[in-house]
Amino acid sequence: VEKKQRHEIRRKQRRAEREAEVGFYLVGQEHNLEAEVDDFVVLQRASREDKADFMTPQMRRFFGAVARTMLDAGYLRLSFLTLNGQKAATLFAFEYDRKFLLYNSGYDPDAYSHLSPGWVNLSYSIQYAIAAGCRLFDFMQGDEEYKYRFGSQDYKVMRTIVSRAEVSPAEER
Repeated sequence: VEKKQRHEIRRKQRRAEREAEVGFYLVGQEHNLEAEVDDFVVLQRASREDKADFMTPQMRRFFGAVARTMLDAGYLRLSFLTLNGQKAATLFAFEYDRKFLLYNSGYDPDAYSHLSPGWVNLSYSIQYAIAAGCRLFDFMQGDEEYKYRFGSQDYKVMRTIVSRAEVSPAEER
């Protein structure tokens, strides 16, 4: 992250901490996962119209199932930023093999937008990833501008399909 952007990120974080009671937490086994995923969905849908369209009832069930499986495996990193006790931003991510993989996010643009809750939650998540020993913070797919402001770099994603050809018994000899 360039020096100017680091300064801007710190400035947003300090402003939020100065103007509100800031909380940050990762969902763990001690939380009600269904309720936390519901809160993630509310914030995710509120953040942009295309995200609201994406979060169909089927997709909501998918996120719930993935969250349960990944939490039980120890990989889920569902984070929330609270401002004055109210959930204001969220990240749905995974931590695996010293990599922090950001899958989806959301925030309420009508509540505390002047405090940049999405940026602040992302900065706390990056700080968590560094403290946890992650060597990579992967924003995954998408070319949203905020990702580049946090130092994201494009890389090629390739897909390879390997299949075994059917071999007739006569050819095996």
